[in-house]
Amino acid sequence: MDWNKIKGQLVDLADQLKESALDLIDDFKRQSKYFQWRAGVVAGYVLLVVLTFAVAPPPGESNPIDVQVEAASIPWGVSNKTIIELVNQSGDDYDGLMVVVEGANVNDEDGAQTPGTWSYSRTKLREGETLQLEAKHFINDAGEGPTLGFIPKAVEVRCADGVYRKDSLKVRRLR
Repeated sequence: MDWNKIKGQLVDLADQLKESALDLIDDFKRQSKYFQWRAGVVAGYVLLVVLTFAVAPPPGESNPIDVQVEAASIPWGVSNKTIIELVNQSGDDYDGLMVVVEGANVNDEDGAQTPGTWSYSRTKLREGETLQLEAKHFINDAGEGPTLGFIPKAVEVRCADGVYRKDSLKVRRLR
C-alpha cells in the first residue's frame, strides 16, 4: 500500500471539494436578495429542527420491566366485560407482582362514571406467561371491586424488578 499515493488522492479530493464549495458560494451571491433571504430562513428552520431533536429527543415509552399491557372489552350479556392482559416479555419471572388500575366504574342504568383505583396482587408471574384479569380480580381499599364493564384509564405494574406505568390506555373492542 502506497501511503503517499493515498495521501495525494485525499489532498486532490479536498481541493475539489473546496473549489465546489467556493463555486456554490459564488452562485449563491449572484442570486437575488429575495432568494438569499428565503434560503436563509429555510436553512435556519432546518438547523433549528436538527438542534431540537439533538438536544431534546422525542420521548419514547420507558418499560424497564418489559411487560406488555393491553385492555379489551368484549360483549357480555347486555353490557361489556373489560379484560386487562399482561404478558411477561422479560427473561425473568416477576416476583411480588401487583397490578394497579385507575379508571371508572360505569353504571349500567344511566352510564354515569365514578372514578376509582383497584389493585390485584400475585406472588409470581413466570417468564413468557400471559395473565388475563377481569373485574372480579381487582379490589379497592374498601374491599370492593369495579363493575363488570369498568373503563381502565391507566395501569401500573409493580414487581421486585421495577415499575411500569401505562397511561392513556386504549381499550380494544372485541366481538
